[in-house]
Amino acid sequence: MIFQIGQQIYWDDPDDGAASGIYTIQSINEDDILISNKYSEAEVPTHELIHLDDLYMCHECGSLDIEEKMWCSINRKTNVITDAVDDDCYFCNTCNEIYHKYPLNVGANINKLKDYEQYND
Repeated sequence: MIFQIGQQIYWDDPDDGAASGIYTIQSINEDDILISNKYSEAEVPTHELIHLDDLYMCHECGSLDIEEKMWCSINRKTNVITDAVDDDCYFCNTCNEIYHKYPLNVGANINKLKDYEQYND
């Protein structure tokens, strides 16, 4: 992945999502990227960052807390996902609803993201 200073990205905080959210890249070095928003600043490895174009949200409420159906091998001890179910629907945990359409891409619809303003005031 290519990152640039000033770029907005999503940090998937491995600490149970405690500080997950949209951040702006402040600096880049060999091992980590310094990110910040109006609430916090952190040095994070690149594998914890997601480009906004690779992130999806509920078209109704703008929540990122959505799920899609997956196929996994029933005979493996670990649930290895083998494929996504291609039926263009998703479940929003915030709305508690199944929607029969594809979720919105965050990069193209950033202004509809739930709580977007909290990151960018």
